[in-house]
Amino acid sequence: MKTKLDIKGLANKLALSVRRHSPEILTVGGILAGVGGAVLACAATVKAVPVVEGHKEAAEKIRREYSEDEDKQVMGKALTKEWVRTGADIVVLYGPAMALGVLSATSIMAGNRILRQRNVALAAAYTALDQSFRGYRNRVIDRYGEDVDTELYYDLHREVIEETVTDENGNTTTVKTEALTSGNGLPSPYARWFAYGEAKGAEQNLDYNEFFLQGQEQAVNVMFRAKEFMFVNDILKKLGYPLTVDGQSNGWIYDRKGDGTGSRYISFNKKKVWRKDELNPQGGEWVWMIDLQPDGPILERAVKKGLLTA
Repeated sequence: MKTKLDIKGLANKLALSVRRHSPEILTVGGILAGVGGAVLACAATVKAVPVVEGHKEAAEKIRREYSEDEDKQVMGKALTKEWVRTGADIVVLYGPAMALGVLSATSIMAGNRILRQRNVALAAAYTALDQSFRGYRNRVIDRYGEDVDTELYYDLHREVIEETVTDENGNTTTVKTEALTSGNGLPSPYARWFAYGEAKGAEQNLDYNEFFLQGQEQAVNVMFRAKEFMFVNDILKKLGYPLTVDGQSNGWIYDRKGDGTGSRYISFNKKKVWRKDELNPQGGEWVWMIDLQPDGPILERAVKKGLLTA
């Protein structure tokens, strides 16, 4: 009995593993079948040479036998039979290669279909999770206010800092300022520090960076309304950040009808933050932090809305 149970458990694990890796299995199997079909096709080509030569000799013989026959229809029938016979021989030779070719294409397409179905399911799960999280944040805002939500979400702390300020006469003074402080950590994969040396579009002047971000945000939304979709990488490129893999599929769909199926505006969610110096806890610098917060994977949705061609 124990042996039977072990065998059953092993079979279940094997079936689960096969199901989990079915796209890879089908794709690799399709490639191997394609290679096998190519090998068989080459072998069939070698064997087909004498068949073709025999067909030429037989056809020439028929033409000689019926050359003086006034009834060309008889010669035509004889040539047709020879063509059919040769065609059947060619089909027999190339049949296995053709079958493997069809199997190869079918396997690869089946693996791709499974991957597409899984991507759709992942996109739906991501959307549901994102909606749940946004609902949670809205409830936090309703109960505790937007400031508390911002501090919790971005892991910011409201503290009084001391910074050295130099006036126009060159005199330096130390002033105390209440600020939102942060370490070097970022709250999400789509958050970035917009600071000199970390984004190509950033300069050393904090005010310039603020105006630049405002202008780019307005320009992005003009493009967004015109295209009706936008990828994260489109914005990263405009701001001077390296592009990412998920940024090529995650983004926003424009909610033209206002039915809640997309976004009406893309916000950079920029915040002026005092970023502490890890080596010197008393030191730091003012920087802008942005968080793009995309709607999620939009490729399938963009295709369904006719914004992209599959």
